[in-house]
Amino acid sequence: MSPSPGRIASKWLAYIRPHVRPYEALGRGDRRDYIAKLSKRVKLSDNTLRRFISAAQYLEAEGITELPSGVRMPVAAVERVARIAARQPEKRQQLLKGVAEGRLTIVELRELLKKSTKAAGIVRFDAPPAVMAAGAFRPQYDFAARRVQNPADICCYVAMHLLAANGGAVLAFTWLRRDPAAEQFVRTFAALPREQMASVAVQCAFEHVEFTCMSDLWWSGLKRPMRAALLERVRRANSLAYRRSSRCLSYRIHFADWAVANIR
Repeated sequence: MSPSPGRIASKWLAYIRPHVRPYEALGRGDRRDYIAKLSKRVKLSDNTLRRFISAAQYLEAEGITELPSGVRMPVAAVERVARIAARQPEKRQQLLKGVAEGRLTIVELRELLKKSTKAAGIVRFDAPPAVMAAGAFRPQYDFAARRVQNPADICCYVAMHLLAANGGAVLAFTWLRRDPAAEQFVRTFAALPREQMASVAVQCAFEHVEFTCMSDLWWSGLKRPMRAALLERVRRANSLAYRRSSRCLSYRIHFADWAVANIR
């Protein structure tokens, strides 16, 4: 008599281990038949059994072929660890240990997985922002006037948030870790002299971000040529005929003097 599906699911590694080698020895079509027969016998879906095998293979590659008594290692947790480790391989043993010791739940791993797919560059300023912006865009040139991507191709996005927090301005660039062009773009901002960062952040907001607002006091205090330069950025960015200059994000005018508190 076959064990119940619930018992198999709770002891999935011990159950599936004897099936891993026979499964690996088969061709693609035979593997499908093997799983179908096993599914019929134990009343678990084909997909569930394939997940068991994949998770067991991953654990074996990490030197784990059995679990000590009392240790739980849910399949969903193994799957999330594998996906996080694909982007951050140095964390795989630490994550598996955390799951085995009960310090990491599936929900926590899900949040870590979300974070592992994204990267962020954050600059905190000592003064509150006179300009705030929030949006995502496809950068063509970086802050060092180098082309990062061709807008005619499939392009990556960078999100920019310039907001107020804890009495100061916070600038956050976020992007997907898989996009080296986006990372290059943000790295060139981090390489700017600190005294230029606030002004260049303002330039970037007016150049790329549709949802940008500003303090009336700050705007009124700008000299007319400075206001004209920012308005020209908005006008050109909304023109189909505009060909963006490679120096569109290079430091030109001192728009803001918020001192940088820290960068990470």
